[in-house]
Amino acid sequence: MSNRAILPTLLSITLAAALHASVQSDIGYTELKAEFGSALPDGSNLTALVVEAPDGSGRWAVAKSGELSTRKITVLYNSYTPTSFSSHAGLVAKNLCGTTTSIIPSLEELFVTDIASYRAQSLKIGSGPEPITTTWDLENHSLGSNVTVYNINMLRRLDYRINRDLVTVVVALGNGTSAMEPLWGNNYNTIAVGTATGQHSRGGTNSDGSGRMKPDLVGTATYTSYATPVVTSAAGLLIAETKRTASLAPAKDPRVIKALLMAGATKEEFPAWARTPAQPLDPIYGAGQVNIYNSYKALLAGRQPAGAAWRATKGWDTAKSGASSVYYFEVPAGQTVKFSTVLAWHRELSTTDYWVFSSSLADLNLRLRNTTSTFALGTVVAESTSALDNVEHIYVPALPAGKYALEVFGPAGTTYGIAWNSIGGAPEKVVTPTTPAEEQPAPAPATDGELTPATYSARGENGTKEGVAKLFDHTTTTKWLDFSGTSWVQVSFGAPTSLTSYSFTSANDYSTRDPYNWTLSGSNDGVTWTVIETRSAQTFASRYLKRDFTLAKASAGYLQFRFDIVCKSGSITQLANLQVFGQATATTTETTPSTEPATSTVLAELAPTSFAARGENGTKEGTAKLFDHTASTKWLDFSGTTWIQVSFNEPRALESYSFTSANDRSERDPRNWTLSGSNDGVTWTVIESRTSQSFATRLLQRDFVLAAKSEAFKHYRFDIVCKSGSITQLADLELWGY
Repeated sequence: MSNRAILPTLLSITLAAALHASVQSDIGYTELKAEFGSALPDGSNLTALVVEAPDGSGRWAVAKSGELSTRKITVLYNSYTPTSFSSHAGLVAKNLCGTTTSIIPSLEELFVTDIASYRAQSLKIGSGPEPITTTWDLENHSLGSNVTVYNINMLRRLDYRINRDLVTVVVALGNGTSAMEPLWGNNYNTIAVGTATGQHSRGGTNSDGSGRMKPDLVGTATYTSYATPVVTSAAGLLIAETKRTASLAPAKDPRVIKALLMAGATKEEFPAWARTPAQPLDPIYGAGQVNIYNSYKALLAGRQPAGAAWRATKGWDTAKSGASSVYYFEVPAGQTVKFSTVLAWHRELSTTDYWVFSSSLADLNLRLRNTTSTFALGTVVAESTSALDNVEHIYVPALPAGKYALEVFGPAGTTYGIAWNSIGGAPEKVVTPTTPAEEQPAPAPATDGELTPATYSARGENGTKEGVAKLFDHTTTTKWLDFSGTSWVQVSFGAPTSLTSYSFTSANDYSTRDPYNWTLSGSNDGVTWTVIETRSAQTFASRYLKRDFTLAKASAGYLQFRFDIVCKSGSITQLANLQVFGQATATTTETTPSTEPATSTVLAELAPTSFAARGENGTKEGTAKLFDHTASTKWLDFSGTTWIQVSFNEPRALESYSFTSANDRSERDPRNWTLSGSNDGVTWTVIESRTSQSFATRLLQRDFVLAAKSEAFKHYRFDIVCKSGSITQLADLELWGY
């Protein structure tokens, strides 16, 4: 093997200002943390490799100090223990897994190596054998390189290994606006990162296939070296969730991770952002700025298989291409959403000697089309048909209400990952397909969706800055505030409207100001009010927490609705957001209940009409404590094998559920369980089983998303085996569905 020297370039001009102070807010993590709190994965089930270039003094190792003092750091491919350390490498590692800076602050183990060792001993450049098999989940390359004769072989060996081992690799472009260096931005199967300032390599790829658009994403740090681990940590958070939630495991595929990150990226920061059907990415900003809030929510929406069924307005899938794979979804009436979708696939490489590789890239394409209730494909709304790239991207900033089909087409047999994200509108839903028109005795009723009030008012507000209008701006960083502990909010519509559910989002501070008790009433003249429902002792476990409340049955049609609210304590009431869901109705009287069961199309928390368990510890630790939304209480059964059963008046379809661990004794946590459904309480259908589950902390809420929405059942039952011993306990159980 030639001893030609590697000519690395550290991708920073200065080591100062490594990470903008507001980066966690910029990438949506602050909002995500406010919503999910300690339930978010922390990276403790992940390992990552950082590949570094030596600095001017030959240093490349990461020091175990500061934010990295508790991190397990392992040096690969070196027979000696480094005694000098690189500041550049330390800042890269801090942004990737620092205890304060990173969004995966508890990474299990960080592997570190230098680029020369990586080339020779990991990729096995020039030595013949195939690249070694990876044992880590992520790779971060905050460097550029040009090794002349080895460039093509290195690019192809890395893409080969990504495709073989399904490892996610994130690489930096160069700083400044000159052309790209050969390594690593010219790879196909990596995620290439630039900066939100636009000060990174431009002009697209120039080696091993020219003209492909890069970067894929941008981060918010000043230099690409430090923006790259921000994106790597975002990928890590998604991967950590896929590793702990069985139904999400297929999303660990790097094609899906890439699609989720790119589909979740935001464009608002870049007014000149643009794409065309032939050029799916902006030539400077790629798919946009990484936003982990959007990407994580799309991951949790679950796998949404192709086929003639209505899917959620966000989600993902991995499959092999056919003549045409189609995903159907609906934007409900009265709504407009930002819609973003990305299709990603790998180039395929084959070889007999691991020096000469045969490269092939399928030409997959993506279309968004109108469709009908019978799944007939209509006109093309937008498309992405690049002949060069191995990603396709469609972005519609204002997609109106309607039925849509997302179509993947091209040669059969190529594995792809796809993700889509809708921002704005109602909670995610799956709509039951309607029957063909000739079989329908009458037109289908309007779909429930988010309702936009014609007018709104409140008892009081704190000027326009914290006025009642902030309740309806779909932005959690603003709020309505009234200097009274007893207040009201009223919404009005131009036509009688039936309400089915609503949501409150807690504001940024002071939980004492949260609504605690309230009554919802309806009126057609603003004078005579009819009580629809009353709720008491409600709590919000964290700031920016959205809670959904489903009515026992759809309300009568009213022109006005009013919430009379009492705050938790004190003399100020506040909320970040209020959303109401339902549909316009031609009548203002209660309709006669149908004899046929109907399943709501609005995703919401389901409140059981009754519940039971194998046993309980009196009323103090009884089954009712599972449903009081209070983590400080719990249900306890003096048995290591037990069950919990919930029942509804009408069949309900389940999409997800959550368990919250109790205050003590982790051996009492559920470890294995089976979820089943029944309509008669006698014959049970298994929906899913989970094994070897664990709760990392006390009072930890874990969400479990089903692989697909269940059938509608009147009864659900969890058969549970605890971790060990003869007592089982849980603080809370929540069920979400339709």
